[in-house]
Amino acid sequence: MNTTPFNVAAGGMTWWSLGQQTDPAILQNGLTQFGLPDYSPKPRSWPMSLKAALAEMFAKPEELVRPLKNRKRDGYTVVVEEKGVSQNTYTREVNASVDPESGRVQVTAGYADVTELQRLTNHFHRVLPSSSVSDMLTKIIHEQLNGVSLKANGGLYFIPEDSIRRWQDIIMVVEAAAVEPTANDLSIVPLEMNAMTLRDIKRSICREVESEAERLRKDIAENSLGTDALLNRAVRASQLRDRIRQYEQILGQALDVCHQNLDIAVQAFSVASAVQDDAEVYGGVFA
Repeated sequence: MNTTPFNVAAGGMTWWSLGQQTDPAILQNGLTQFGLPDYSPKPRSWPMSLKAALAEMFAKPEELVRPLKNRKRDGYTVVVEEKGVSQNTYTREVNASVDPESGRVQVTAGYADVTELQRLTNHFHRVLPSSSVSDMLTKIIHEQLNGVSLKANGGLYFIPEDSIRRWQDIIMVVEAAAVEPTANDLSIVPLEMNAMTLRDIKRSICREVESEAERLRKDIAENSLGTDALLNRAVRASQLRDRIRQYEQILGQALDVCHQNLDIAVQAFSVASAVQDDAEVYGGVFA
Protein backbone atom coordinates (compact mmCIF):
# COMPACT_ATOMS: atom_id res chain seq x y z
CA MET A 1 0.00 0.00 0.00
CA ASN A 2 1.43 3.34 -1.08
CA THR A 3 0.23 6.02 1.34
CA THR A 4 1.45 9.38 2.58
CA PRO A 5 0.61 10.89 6.01
CA PHE A 6 -2.56 12.96 5.75
CA ASN A 7 -2.12 16.49 7.04
CA VAL A 8 -4.20 18.20 4.38
CA ALA A 9 -7.92 18.72 5.00
CA ALA A 10 -9.00 18.18 1.41
CA GLY A 11 -8.90 14.40 1.09
CA GLY A 12 -6.97 11.97 -1.05
CA MET A 13 -6.46 10.78 -4.62
CA THR A 14 -6.45 7.02 -5.13
CA TRP A 15 -5.78 4.50 -7.90
CA TRP A 16 -4.88 0.83 -8.19
CA SER A 17 -3.29 -1.95 -10.20
CA LEU A 18 -4.83 -5.37 -9.56
CA GLY A 19 -3.58 -8.87 -10.23
CA GLN A 20 -5.71 -11.48 -11.95
CA GLN A 21 -6.07 -13.64 -8.82
CA THR A 22 -7.78 -12.49 -5.62
CA ASP A 23 -8.91 -14.88 -2.88
CA PRO A 24 -12.68 -14.37 -2.37
CA ALA A 25 -12.68 -15.87 1.15
CA ILE A 26 -10.00 -13.48 2.46
CA LEU A 27 -11.74 -10.58 0.75
CA GLN A 28 -15.15 -11.54 2.17
CA ASN A 29 -13.80 -11.94 5.71
CA GLY A 30 -12.01 -8.60 5.60
CA LEU A 31 -14.94 -6.69 4.17
CA THR A 32 -17.25 -8.26 6.74
CA GLN A 33 -15.05 -6.94 9.55
CA PHE A 34 -15.54 -3.43 8.17
CA GLY A 35 -19.30 -3.78 7.67
CA LEU A 36 -19.20 -4.30 3.89
CA PRO A 37 -19.94 -8.02 3.36
CA ASP A 38 -22.39 -7.46 0.49
CA TYR A 39 -19.73 -5.82 -1.65
CA SER A 40 -17.59 -8.93 -2.02
CA PRO A 41 -17.86 -10.10 -5.67
CA LYS A 42 -19.38 -13.43 -6.54
CA PRO A 43 -16.96 -16.06 -7.91
CA ARG A 44 -16.86 -16.86 -11.60
CA SER A 45 -19.54 -19.24 -12.83
CA TRP A 46 -18.31 -22.64 -13.97
CA PRO A 47 -18.70 -21.74 -17.68
CA MET A 48 -16.69 -18.53 -17.21
CA SER A 49 -14.08 -20.50 -15.24
CA LEU A 50 -13.78 -22.93 -18.15
CA LYS A 51 -13.35 -20.03 -20.57
CA ALA A 52 -10.51 -18.62 -18.48
CA ALA A 53 -8.90 -22.07 -18.29
CA LEU A 54 -9.06 -22.53 -22.06
CA ALA A 55 -7.54 -19.08 -22.58
CA GLU A 56 -4.69 -20.11 -20.27
CA MET A 57 -4.07 -23.42 -22.05
CA PHE A 58 -4.45 -22.09 -25.57
CA ALA A 59 -2.65 -18.78 -25.28
CA LYS A 60 -1.11 -18.33 -28.73
CA PRO A 61 -2.24 -15.14 -30.54
CA GLU A 62 -3.88 -17.19 -33.29
CA GLU A 63 -5.83 -19.38 -30.83
CA LEU A 64 -9.26 -17.93 -30.07
CA VAL A 65 -11.78 -19.09 -27.44
CA ARG A 66 -15.35 -18.67 -28.65
CA PRO A 67 -18.69 -19.67 -27.06
CA LEU A 68 -20.87 -22.22 -28.78
CA LYS A 69 -24.54 -21.45 -29.41
CA ASN A 70 -25.66 -22.89 -26.07
CA ARG A 71 -22.70 -21.91 -23.90
CA LYS A 72 -24.07 -23.34 -20.65
CA ARG A 73 -24.70 -26.75 -22.20
CA ASP A 74 -22.09 -27.03 -24.95
CA GLY A 75 -19.34 -24.75 -23.64
CA TYR A 76 -16.64 -23.29 -25.86
CA THR A 77 -14.63 -24.00 -28.94
CA VAL A 78 -10.99 -23.10 -29.51
CA VAL A 79 -10.27 -22.18 -33.11
CA VAL A 80 -7.00 -21.37 -34.84
CA GLU A 81 -7.22 -18.27 -37.00
CA GLU A 82 -5.14 -18.15 -40.14
CA LYS A 83 -5.03 -14.72 -41.71
CA GLY A 84 -5.38 -14.52 -45.47
CA VAL A 85 -5.25 -11.84 -48.16
CA SER A 86 -9.01 -11.50 -48.65
CA GLN A 87 -10.39 -13.56 -45.79
CA ASN A 88 -9.34 -15.45 -42.68
CA THR A 89 -9.87 -19.15 -42.16
CA TYR A 90 -10.63 -20.91 -38.90
CA THR A 91 -9.84 -24.46 -37.85
CA ARG A 92 -11.35 -26.03 -34.76
CA GLU A 93 -8.77 -27.26 -32.27
CA VAL A 94 -10.92 -28.41 -29.37
CA ASN A 95 -14.41 -28.17 -27.89
CA ALA A 96 -14.95 -28.32 -24.12
CA SER A 97 -17.92 -28.03 -21.80
CA VAL A 98 -18.48 -27.96 -18.05
CA ASP A 99 -21.36 -29.01 -15.82
CA PRO A 100 -22.71 -25.70 -14.44
CA GLU A 101 -23.53 -27.35 -11.10
CA SER A 102 -20.69 -29.80 -10.37
CA GLY A 103 -17.93 -28.13 -12.38
CA ARG A 104 -16.97 -31.38 -14.15
CA VAL A 105 -15.14 -30.63 -17.40
CA GLN A 106 -15.49 -32.62 -20.61
CA VAL A 107 -13.59 -32.39 -23.89
CA THR A 108 -16.21 -33.08 -26.55
CA ALA A 109 -14.13 -32.67 -29.71
CA GLY A 110 -10.44 -32.46 -30.58
CA TYR A 111 -7.80 -32.98 -27.92
CA ALA A 112 -6.83 -31.28 -24.67
CA ASP A 113 -5.37 -32.60 -21.41
CA VAL A 114 -8.61 -33.03 -19.44
CA THR A 115 -6.82 -33.32 -16.10
CA GLU A 116 -4.98 -30.04 -16.60
CA LEU A 117 -8.09 -28.34 -17.99
CA GLN A 118 -10.06 -29.46 -14.93
CA ARG A 119 -7.33 -28.19 -12.60
CA LEU A 120 -7.26 -24.78 -14.27
CA THR A 121 -11.06 -24.56 -14.31
CA ASN A 122 -11.17 -25.31 -10.57
CA HIS A 123 -8.47 -22.71 -9.96
CA PHE A 124 -10.24 -19.94 -11.85
CA HIS A 125 -13.48 -20.81 -10.05
CA ARG A 126 -11.68 -20.23 -6.74
CA VAL A 127 -10.18 -16.82 -7.54
CA LEU A 128 -11.64 -13.46 -8.54
CA PRO A 129 -10.55 -11.65 -11.71
CA SER A 130 -9.23 -8.09 -11.48
CA SER A 131 -12.32 -6.69 -13.23
CA SER A 132 -14.63 -7.93 -10.44
CA VAL A 133 -12.44 -6.49 -7.70
CA SER A 134 -12.08 -3.17 -9.55
CA ASP A 135 -15.87 -2.88 -9.95
CA MET A 136 -16.25 -3.61 -6.23
CA LEU A 137 -13.79 -0.86 -5.27
CA THR A 138 -15.54 1.65 -7.51
CA LYS A 139 -18.93 0.83 -5.95
CA ILE A 140 -17.54 1.19 -2.43
CA ILE A 141 -15.99 4.57 -3.28
CA HIS A 142 -19.24 5.94 -4.69
CA GLU A 143 -21.76 4.31 -2.36
CA GLN A 144 -19.93 4.17 0.99
CA LEU A 145 -17.14 6.75 0.93
CA ASN A 146 -18.82 9.60 -1.02
CA GLY A 147 -15.91 9.63 -3.45
CA VAL A 148 -16.00 10.67 -7.08
CA SER A 149 -14.18 9.59 -10.23
CA LEU A 150 -11.73 12.22 -11.45
CA LYS A 151 -11.71 10.72 -14.95
CA ALA A 152 -14.74 10.06 -17.12
CA ASN A 153 -13.68 6.44 -17.67
CA GLY A 154 -12.60 5.80 -14.06
CA GLY A 155 -9.17 4.79 -12.84
CA LEU A 156 -8.51 7.82 -10.62
CA TYR A 157 -10.73 8.79 -7.68
CA PHE A 158 -11.12 11.49 -5.04
CA ILE A 159 -11.79 10.34 -1.46
CA PRO A 160 -13.10 12.97 1.02
CA GLU A 161 -10.98 13.42 4.12
CA ASP A 162 -13.52 11.92 6.53
CA SER A 163 -13.48 8.65 4.52
CA ILE A 164 -9.72 8.22 4.27
CA ARG A 165 -9.39 5.93 7.29
CA ARG A 166 -12.05 3.52 6.00
CA TRP A 167 -10.45 3.50 2.57
CA GLN A 168 -7.04 2.63 4.04
CA ASP A 169 -8.66 -0.30 5.87
CA ILE A 170 -10.19 -1.52 2.60
CA ILE A 171 -6.83 -1.16 0.85
CA MET A 172 -5.20 -3.46 3.41
CA VAL A 173 -7.91 -6.09 2.91
CA VAL A 174 -7.68 -6.07 -0.89
CA GLU A 175 -3.89 -6.21 -0.92
CA ALA A 176 -3.86 -9.09 1.60
CA ALA A 177 -6.34 -11.05 -0.55
CA ALA A 178 -4.03 -11.24 -3.59
CA VAL A 179 -3.04 -14.79 -4.54
CA GLU A 180 0.69 -15.18 -5.23
CA PRO A 181 2.46 -14.66 -7.55
CA THR A 182 0.06 -11.86 -8.46
CA ALA A 183 -0.31 -8.71 -6.36
CA ASN A 184 -2.93 -6.05 -5.70
CA ASP A 185 -1.33 -2.61 -5.43
CA LEU A 186 -3.50 0.30 -4.27
CA SER A 187 -2.19 3.82 -3.72
CA ILE A 188 -3.55 6.93 -2.05
CA VAL A 189 -1.88 10.32 -1.66
CA PRO A 190 -3.06 13.56 -0.03
CA LEU A 191 -4.78 16.03 -2.33
CA GLU A 192 -4.31 19.68 -1.49
CA MET A 193 -7.04 22.06 -2.53
CA ASN A 194 -5.80 24.56 -5.09
CA ALA A 195 -7.34 26.09 -8.19
CA MET A 196 -6.55 23.03 -10.31
CA THR A 197 -7.91 20.39 -7.90
CA LEU A 198 -11.00 22.49 -7.16
CA ARG A 199 -11.68 22.67 -10.89
CA ASP A 200 -11.17 18.94 -11.44
CA ILE A 201 -13.35 17.82 -8.51
CA LYS A 202 -16.09 20.29 -9.44
CA ARG A 203 -16.01 19.12 -13.03
CA SER A 204 -16.18 15.48 -11.93
CA ILE A 205 -19.11 15.83 -9.52
CA CYS A 206 -21.05 17.90 -12.05
CA ARG A 207 -20.44 15.28 -14.73
CA GLU A 208 -21.69 12.56 -12.39
CA VAL A 209 -24.81 14.49 -11.33
CA GLU A 210 -25.65 15.41 -14.93
CA SER A 211 -25.45 11.76 -16.01
CA GLU A 212 -27.50 10.48 -13.05
CA ALA A 213 -30.08 13.26 -13.37
CA GLU A 214 -30.60 12.58 -17.07
CA ARG A 215 -31.01 8.88 -16.36
CA LEU A 216 -33.64 9.70 -13.72
CA ARG A 217 -35.47 12.11 -16.02
CA LYS A 218 -35.70 9.61 -18.87
CA ASP A 219 -36.71 6.81 -16.53
CA ILE A 220 -39.59 8.83 -15.09
CA ALA A 221 -40.71 10.52 -18.30
CA GLU A 222 -40.57 7.50 -20.61
CA ASN A 223 -41.94 4.76 -18.34
CA SER A 224 -45.23 4.23 -16.56
CA LEU A 225 -43.91 3.77 -13.04
CA GLY A 226 -46.00 2.62 -10.12
CA THR A 227 -46.13 4.28 -6.72
CA ASP A 228 -43.24 2.33 -5.18
CA ALA A 229 -41.06 2.82 -8.23
CA LEU A 230 -41.69 6.58 -8.22
CA LEU A 231 -40.88 6.79 -4.53
CA ASN A 232 -37.63 4.92 -5.14
CA ARG A 233 -36.68 7.48 -7.82
CA ALA A 234 -37.58 10.28 -5.45
CA VAL A 235 -35.26 8.82 -2.82
CA ARG A 236 -32.46 8.64 -5.42
CA ALA A 237 -33.07 12.28 -6.40
CA SER A 238 -32.94 13.29 -2.75
CA GLN A 239 -29.65 11.42 -2.35
CA LEU A 240 -28.22 13.25 -5.35
CA ARG A 241 -29.28 16.57 -3.81
CA ASP A 242 -27.51 15.62 -0.58
CA ARG A 243 -24.42 14.65 -2.56
CA ILE A 244 -24.33 18.04 -4.25
CA ARG A 245 -24.60 19.80 -0.89
CA GLN A 246 -21.82 17.66 0.55
CA TYR A 247 -19.49 18.64 -2.27
CA GLU A 248 -20.46 22.27 -1.90
CA GLN A 249 -19.06 22.01 1.64
CA ILE A 250 -15.93 20.17 0.48
CA LEU A 251 -15.23 22.69 -2.27
CA GLY A 252 -16.41 25.75 -0.39
CA GLN A 253 -18.47 26.98 -3.33
CA ALA A 254 -21.95 26.69 -4.75
CA LEU A 255 -22.62 24.06 -7.41
CA ASP A 256 -25.48 25.82 -9.16
CA VAL A 257 -25.06 23.87 -12.40
CA CYS A 258 -25.44 20.58 -10.52
CA HIS A 259 -28.64 21.79 -8.85
CA GLN A 260 -30.00 22.98 -12.20
CA ASN A 261 -29.32 19.62 -13.86
CA LEU A 262 -31.11 17.83 -11.05
CA ASP A 263 -33.99 20.33 -11.15
CA ILE A 264 -34.65 19.36 -14.77
CA ALA A 265 -35.02 15.73 -13.74
CA VAL A 266 -37.13 16.62 -10.71
CA GLN A 267 -39.69 18.37 -12.92
CA ALA A 268 -40.78 14.90 -14.00
CA PHE A 269 -42.09 14.35 -10.48
CA SER A 270 -44.51 17.27 -10.72
CA VAL A 271 -47.15 15.09 -12.34
CA ALA A 272 -46.55 12.12 -10.07
CA SER A 273 -49.27 12.48 -7.45
CA ALA A 274 -48.17 9.27 -5.74
CA VAL A 275 -44.86 10.91 -4.90
CA GLN A 276 -46.45 14.19 -3.89
CA ASP A 277 -48.45 12.31 -1.29
CA ASP A 278 -45.24 11.36 0.47
CA ALA A 279 -44.12 14.76 1.78
CA GLU A 280 -41.12 13.41 3.69
CA VAL A 281 -39.53 11.87 0.60
CA TYR A 282 -40.72 14.43 -1.92
CA GLY A 283 -39.62 17.36 0.18
CA GLY A 284 -35.98 16.29 0.01
CA VAL A 285 -35.97 16.25 -3.77
CA PHE A 286 -36.06 20.00 -4.33
CA ALA A 287 -33.19 22.37 -3.68
